[in-house]
Amino acid sequence: MITTYRQRGMGLTELMVAAAISLILLVGVAQIFLDTRQVNNTLQALARLQENGRFAMSFLARDLRGAGYYGCHGNEENLTNVLNQAPADNSDVFFLSRMGQGLSGFEATSTTAWVPNPMSAGASPGTTTEPVFTPVLTTGNGSDIVAIRSAVAGPFTLTADMVSSTASLQIAANSGLASDDIVLVSDCRGGAVFQLTGTATTINTGTLQHAAGGTAPGNAVDDFGRRYLMTNSEVHGMGTTLYYVATNANGEPGLFRRRNAGNTDDTQELASGVENLQLVYGVDDNDDGAADRYVDAQTIAVGNDWGRVVSVRIAMLVRSLTPTKAAAEAMQHCLLGDPSNACSGGVQMNTDDRFAHHVFTTTAMLRNRVDMR
Repeated sequence: MITTYRQRGMGLTELMVAAAISLILLVGVAQIFLDTRQVNNTLQALARLQENGRFAMSFLARDLRGAGYYGCHGNEENLTNVLNQAPADNSDVFFLSRMGQGLSGFEATSTTAWVPNPMSAGASPGTTTEPVFTPVLTTGNGSDIVAIRSAVAGPFTLTADMVSSTASLQIAANSGLASDDIVLVSDCRGGAVFQLTGTATTINTGTLQHAAGGTAPGNAVDDFGRRYLMTNSEVHGMGTTLYYVATNANGEPGLFRRRNAGNTDDTQELASGVENLQLVYGVDDNDDGAADRYVDAQTIAVGNDWGRVVSVRIAMLVRSLTPTKAAAEAMQHCLLGDPSNACSGGVQMNTDDRFAHHVFTTTAMLRNRVDMR
């Protein structure tokens, strides 16, 4: 007679083996989950880096392409600037008075110095009423600064001929222009830049006065030198836009923009993660509309060649907003130079952190300069 035994449970050995196998599987699943989450976080950080870089570059390049836009007139040539060029407030000289210069820049010579000196030029990006931008220039990380002047409002057509070169301009009512705004009137022969005077009521009716004097900078004279007629004449609101790199309230670097359009002054961070901005300017030496050499702002200022700049090369070093690496990694980034030759001709930035970095580059043509060649 054969006796059979039925297993009614598991022994300790079997339980330990099963537990070990389960633990191994659980650790594997957990590791896959952690790796997947890390990869996802890294991909999101890289996607955000690309988004911020493209966004910042598109804004700057777009404004550069429109630098020196003076309506039908086209560029700075034959432009009469009746604004007071020596007002008491030096900042008004840079942002409001120098409307005849469509482009200007400041070359970084260190993390706290530029040539020309933007502070002495009245080009301080920040304001004391906006603590998010304080300190301003000491956090630029050796970045260049660029200022762009162009029409920012309009066009508004004249509804009547000027009766004399000192007469008021007449446009449609409720244009949105306001007293103290810097305004351009132009036709295809030339233009005049001036500051609006008079009351809001007068301006809202479409009457644009330009009496001598007024608040800073004010008009030095009220005479445009000639009359502007309804045919081919238009009016634009003018503004200065300053681009620079600074640190926001969270301690993160970013690209900032200050726009001054007369009676309004707006400063904002355009894109976070921008660590450095470098620019060189293409100078047209033979009036063929093409750049013959690319030089920095310091060289342009020495030769007073801003009127001959037809293009701008831009490089931005942008980092991710969150760490993407397990440990800090030393990296070298070449902006506007030859990476195979120690970044010759450009600026090399060294980083040693856990963030991902990418250099964005582009070239912006100054349409108004090229079209007029």
